[in-house]
Amino acid sequence: MYNFMLDLHVDEFGFTEVLPPYMVNRASMTGTGQLPKFEEDAFKIREEDYFLIPTAEVPITNMHRDEILEGEQLPINYAAFSACFRSEAGSAGRDTRGLIRQHQFNKVELVKFVRPEDSYEELEKLTNQAEKSSSAIEPAIPCHEHVYGRFRIHSCEEIRYRSVDSEPEYVP
Repeated sequence: MYNFMLDLHVDEFGFTEVLPPYMVNRASMTGTGQLPKFEEDAFKIREEDYFLIPTAEVPITNMHRDEILEGEQLPINYAAFSACFRSEAGSAGRDTRGLIRQHQFNKVELVKFVRPEDSYEELEKLTNQAEKSSSAIEPAIPCHEHVYGRFRIHSCEEIRYRSVDSEPEYVP
């Protein structure tokens, strides 16, 4: 399934496949809005200021962290397969002593860098691509749009950060 989704987005929709690192530093987590808000849920490497990635979005967006992307370079489309990690709360006691508890899952993620004025059109394209790829596996998988809030960008304009999840009811 993962290979199918990656191949489809690379071959049919022109995405660039990336295999992101599974560990990132605090600056990467902060720059993508994961910290400080989600620090309790993040899986921190003990005695280091590094985290296992909660989503491939963190290392992918940091690929261009210190760059100014010119309009003619855009859109940049990435498709990534990665393991994602969350800290898992668990009971403490003699049965769990010495265990490091974490939740791990795999997924394919699509990330686009676009011009602000093209963002809604590109989001619609991305949603249609996700629905098309999902329907190749199982018909009529619903997509859900989530608006997470507002972030400031360097030009001090406010933009909405949106995420669309395509969630199959059954994945073999």
